Amino acid sequence: MTNKRESTLTTYIFVHGTFAAKADWPEVVRALSDDDRLRGHDPKFDEVFWSGRNRFSARRRAAQQISDKLYKIYRANPSEPVFLLGHSHGGSALAYFIKTSPGLALGPAGYVFLSTPFIALREREHSLSLLFALTLLPALVLQPWIGDSVGAGPFYEVFDWIGRLSLLQIAWLFLPPALSSFLMGMTWMALDRFNEALEAQTVDIPKLNALFIRFTGDEAAAALASIQFLSWIGLQISRGMNWVWYPTIVRNKLARRAIGFLLVCFLFALLRAASESQSPLLLSNSSAISLSVILYSAFFIFLIQAIAMWGYGWVSLRFAFAVDLAVEPIPLGARDLVHLDWSSEGKPLPFLLHSWSWAHPAAVVEIVNFCAKGLAEHHREQRSLSIISV
Repeated sequence: MTNKRESTLTTYIFVHGTFAAKADWPEVVRALSDDDRLRGHDPKFDEVFWSGRNRFSARRRAAQQISDKLYKIYRANPSEPVFLLGHSHGGSALAYFIKTSPGLALGPAGYVFLSTPFIALREREHSLSLLFALTLLPALVLQPWIGDSVGAGPFYEVFDWIGRLSLLQIAWLFLPPALSSFLMGMTWMALDRFNEALEAQTVDIPKLNALFIRFTGDEAAAALASIQFLSWIGLQISRGMNWVWYPTIVRNKLARRAIGFLLVCFLFALLRAASESQSPLLLSNSSAISLSVILYSAFFIFLIQAIAMWGYGWVSLRFAFAVDLAVEPIPLGARDLVHLDWSSEGKPLPFLLHSWSWAHPAAVVEIVNFCAKGLAEHHREQRSLSIISV
């Protein structure tokens, strides 16, 4: 039989966001304390102290800390109501806890995700062909132009041709193939272990009693929206290039690969003819440069997206060119999202709104009301279990 303190104890566990290891939540703590004591409960506040590094591995370790902390709580008192509150990537750590400890995740009375992004990942179709088209093709297209600029002979007179190139021209010719080979090799190896990348996905967490709070004017949300836009552009480029290499009218997978191979062979034949000035299909110098600029610009979009995914700690660089990304405000399914206007109570916008979203009075009220409702539901369930056991 539990004593009075155990039966009225409510634990709140806070999980801070990235680069915020020393963050505290005084407004939320004060409001929850006042509300709980009015209801005759004894609140206890705890925190998960994790590194705050902007890496998936760091957030996974934080998820393990959450699991360990909850295990200790429930081992001492299985019926104790617990609320988990995560800010920004602290909410991502909560999501990883829910995914990696699905049984234990059913225990808490509620979850609060404050300004937390939710990530959806999927394998990019024909990523190797896309990298080839965007990194190696521009160099191949420009080879006749560079050769012509130094008065080169036939394409196959390699050593005589290279001897007349400047260092800049050599770099232009050989760095893209080297980059293409490196990225394609890295992506090819990553595709064999793609399930590891999917572990970073958080949009697929199961539906639990959870509150999701977002603010207008959140600079982190704005940055994520720009990444989302780049991802959309990248997806359209990917679809367009896939149509070129693998026409959708051809359904057979082997036939589509054969068409792609034949297109590559045709391109090499065309470039050789171009170097020997025998083809009526030659691109002019300006056309070759324009096509290369377009292809490199498309690659630059994928590069920025890859760096952003790595910078936010969602995937490692080896997976960055193999995935399509979507950033969502809530997980999949019907969820309770509260979207607040920071200026609704006359509060001026702070320099870094995202870092202070937990302190807004409207957010504090939403958190207190959610926890009070969750606490009441928890006690109703406990009473029902007691009646059933009798």
